[in-house]
Amino acid sequence: MMVEAWIEQFGEPAVGVAFGLLAGAVFGVLAQLSRFCMRSATIEVWRGQRGDRLPLWLLAVGVALLATQGLILAGVVTTDPIRQLNSGGSLSGAAIGGLLFGAGMILTRGCVSRLMVLSASGNLRAIVTTIVFIGVAYATMRGALGEARNAVAGLAPLSGGLDIAKSVGLGAAGAAALGGLIMLGALVLGARRGLSVWMAVGGILIGLAVAGTYALTALMNSVSFDPQPVRGLSFIATIVNVAAGLVAQAPKLDFDAGLIPGVFAGAFLAALASRSFRVEWFASPLASVRYIIGAALMGFGGVLAGGCSMGNGVSGMAILALPAFIALVAMWIGAGLTDRLVDRRQGIAAEPTPVLVPAE
Repeated sequence: MMVEAWIEQFGEPAVGVAFGLLAGAVFGVLAQLSRFCMRSATIEVWRGQRGDRLPLWLLAVGVALLATQGLILAGVVTTDPIRQLNSGGSLSGAAIGGLLFGAGMILTRGCVSRLMVLSASGNLRAIVTTIVFIGVAYATMRGALGEARNAVAGLAPLSGGLDIAKSVGLGAAGAAALGGLIMLGALVLGARRGLSVWMAVGGILIGLAVAGTYALTALMNSVSFDPQPVRGLSFIATIVNVAAGLVAQAPKLDFDAGLIPGVFAGAFLAALASRSFRVEWFASPLASVRYIIGAALMGFGGVLAGGCSMGNGVSGMAILALPAFIALVAMWIGAGLTDRLVDRRQGIAAEPTPVLVPAE
C-alpha cells in the first residue's frame, strides 16, 4: 500500500500530521468561503426564515452520509474501530450535553468549528471565546469538572444499539440511499431558497471532507503500529489534546496535531484570498460576558455530548450513531430555546454587526 510506503519512508508521526493538515486545510478553506455553520441553520429554522443556511447544512450531512456509507460498502472503512459505534454512550450525556452546547453556540454566535474559522479570519472575539472553551473543555475531560460530567453521563448509560443503520435493518446500502435522499432534498430546497452553485459545491465538498477523513484515519489505522480511532471531522477532544500537549511542551505528533493547524491555515489563507480578513472585537464589556458564558456551556456540554456540531451533527450522522443523533436533536432544541429567550426577545439579528478594531 502507498500509505505503508510513506510510513516506511517518512515515519508514522509525519504521515499522520500530513494527513491531518490536509483534512484540516480543506475544511478550513471550505468553511471560510461558504460560511458553513449549524448555528445559522438552526436560527433559520426556529425563526421561520427561508434562507440558504439550512439547505447548505443538509447538503453536507447528506453527502457525508452517502459517501461514508459508500466507503463502508467498499471495505475502505470498517465500523469496528469507530468509537461512536462501539465504545458505549450515554443518553443523559448526549441529551443534556447537547442542550448545553446548543445554548452555548447561540450565545457565542458560532459553534466550535465556526469559532476556529473566525479566529483565523482576524476575529479577536472568537479567539477569546475559543480559549475559554478550551479551558472548560479541558477541565471537563481531565480536571475538576470530570466528576460532574461522569455523574450526568451515568444517569442513563447506553451499552448497545449505537449503530442506527444496523439496529433498524438499513445496513450500509440503506444508509447510503438515505444520504442520497437527504442530498437531493437539500438541493431541491436550496434551489427554492436561492442557494448559489458555489455554496452548493461548498456543502458537497464539506460532506466529502468528512468522508475523506474517515478514509484517511481508516488507512492509518490499518497500517499503524499504534492504531488510532477511525473518525470523521470532530474538534472538541482534538483541540483540547493539542492545546494540552503544547502547554506541557510535549505535543503528540499524529493526525490531530495536524488537523487543528490545518483548519487555521486553510481558513486564514481563504480569508486573505477572499479579502474577508478583518479584525473584530466585542461590542461592549457586557457582550463579553455573554460569550464567556456561552463558551463555558459549549466546553462542558460538548464533552458531555461526546462531540461538537461537526463531530455529532455531520461526522456522527455520517455513520448514523445513536448518541450523535440524540445530541444533534438536543443541540437544535437548546439553540432554538436560547435564541427565543435571549436574542429574539431583544430583537437581535441573526448575524450581528461586527465591531472593527481600527488600525494603529
